This record gives sequence, structure tokens and C-alpha cells, in this order.
Amino acid sequence: MDRTELVARLERINPALATKEIVPTLTCFCFREGQAESYDDILGLRTDLDLGFEGGLKGSVLLNYLKASRAKEVIIEPENGAVKLKLGRSKLELPLVPAEDFVFQFPPLEDGIEFPITQDFLEVLRPAAISMGVNPSHPWRLGVTVSFQRGSVNLYSCDNPTISHVEAKISVPKELVGSVLILPPRLVDQLLSRGASPSKLYFGPGWVQAGYKDSSTVLFARGIDDVRVEEFEGLLQQSTSDKVYDIPDAMAGALDRVMVVLANSTDKYADITVKAGRLYMVSQSILGGVKESFKTNHPDVEARASAEFLRRAIKHASQFHIHDNYIVFRGDKGFTHIVATAATTTQE
Repeated sequence: MDRTELVARLERINPALATKEIVPTLTCFCFREGQAESYDDILGLRTDLDLGFEGGLKGSVLLNYLKASRAKEVIIEPENGAVKLKLGRSKLELPLVPAEDFVFQFPPLEDGIEFPITQDFLEVLRPAAISMGVNPSHPWRLGVTVSFQRGSVNLYSCDNPTISHVEAKISVPKELVGSVLILPPRLVDQLLSRGASPSKLYFGPGWVQAGYKDSSTVLFARGIDDVRVEEFEGLLQQSTSDKVYDIPDAMAGALDRVMVVLANSTDKYADITVKAGRLYMVSQSILGGVKESFKTNHPDVEARASAEFLRRAIKHASQFHIHDNYIVFRGDKGFTHIVATAATTTQE
């Protein structure tokens, strides 16, 4: 078999390979029924690949061995509970874990409710995910919550100091109208980072899967479908009547320079003062201090906020309103983003 093709196939499913040896099978690629699978108890990936045997091989060892060679072809021979690989003059023998030790099975896609993924959906998922939390004990602070309505979807995320909301006009299957579901963080990361675009999501009881149109890959994640959006709406309510002002063009570059000084700091805060039509931004760290100033039509105010959060927000926003306890950002496709501020302390 062509070595580079095998590497490419295995790298498709490598993100769902466990890195810790707590459960050995979770660190293995499983080969069965003409497919290769990986599953780490949260995320699962599967792709078509028939190597002529069934069972599991240590994933990191197999993939790294294949990548360390320049041989064009790899010869694979199962023999007596092991698999032998030959790359040129190099040989590797790996123990074969019995296929029956891999208890996880991908649910049939046809058991889920199908939701076509359009480019519009991926474009709103990206800004909606910038506040994505990873706290499984609080569902509304985990992943991206999607509320399906007739002809539209509302996406929410919250990591505690920030919250994001995007509304998009998208066709929704009637079976999903009225549903509120969570896309887990690692599923969202995969949807946004993989080179191939997913074509459909499938929502089943306690799970969500994505199918890819330009490959045989299937992405699985455990889902949460018992959630409410009232928590998000309550937090967003405070900003609905806010008048917003254009974000100065100079602000993006200023925040980039601030982050250079704050790169090694734990608390990456910037003190902001707006006075008489100018916005002043001051940050200090052991590396030095930086002061920025530029014109704005924003009214006078003082606030202190994470420069990291501000820089992240203005990538998707064109307008803002600074309060002493929070900052509201607005952008295209109904994008609303709130950043909580810290206690204001002016740095001299």
C-alpha cells in the first residue's frame, strides 16, 4: 500500500486518539469491516480503510513510524496475533488488540435527524464559538448551543467572562424546529479546523455526527440535548438597548502591539480611557509598558478589560460600546459579543 496515502487516512482520524494510557484501547486505531476508527470516549472518527485484518494497533507508534520513513510502499502482514510492517529495509512488529475489545460502535447515521451544513452555517459558527466554554458541569458554558427555529438558527456560547450570540437565516428541517442542542467543544473545533468541509450533521439521542462530502470520514461526539437558552438571553438582555459606536480602524493594530508586551503575562489587561474624542489604551508588564491613542466617536468612559478578549472580539465586530462593567461588540449576521471588564485601575 502507498505509505503517504495510509498516513493521510490515519491522520484524518488521529484527532480522536487518546493520548493517555488510562484505557489502552482508546490509544489504538481499530480496523474492522473495511474501516479505521479512533475513539477517546468523547470524540470519534471513522474513515474507509481496509488493511486486510481486524483489530487494533497502537496509534501513535503506527503513525509516527510511517511518517518517519521515506519509503514509497508499506507492506502489511498480520501474523499470529501481531501485525508486521515493512518499509524498505525497516521492519516493525506490533501486537494486535482483538477487535472485540473495542466496545464502542458508531450509531447508524440514519438513526439521527439530518441537518445539511451550508457555508452560511460554518460562517456563523466561527464567531459564535469564540466564547466557547469547556465546563461540562454547566451545559450553558459548554461548547456552542444551537436553537433551531423555523427558517433560522440562534447560536450561543459562554466561557464566563465573555458571551457570544449569532442569529442566521438558515433552512431548518421541521424535525429540528424548536430543538435546543449543544455542539461539544471538540466537535466544533473539528468542524472549523478540518480541511474538508462537512456536508451534514446528524442529531441522535445523546450524540451528534458529521459526514464529509469529499471523503468517507464520519465525526462523532457525545451531545447534550436537555438545555435551555434562557440563561443566555438573560445575560444578553442588558445590551439590547445599547447604542453602539464604530470601532476605530487603529484599534486592531494597537491591541496587537499591546499583546506583544503582555505575551508572558498571566493577566493580559489593558486600561482604557475615552476622553474628548480619543481612546487611550495602557498596558504594563515586566517586559515594558505600552501606550496607545487614537480617535473615536465613543463617549467618555474608563474601563479595564482583557486585551486578549478585546482582540478576539474585534475580528468579528465593527461596532462597540464600552461600559465600566462590560463591553458590547456588534457585527454582521446579528453577531453580539459581551466582554466582562475588571476593576478599573489606571496605570501611570
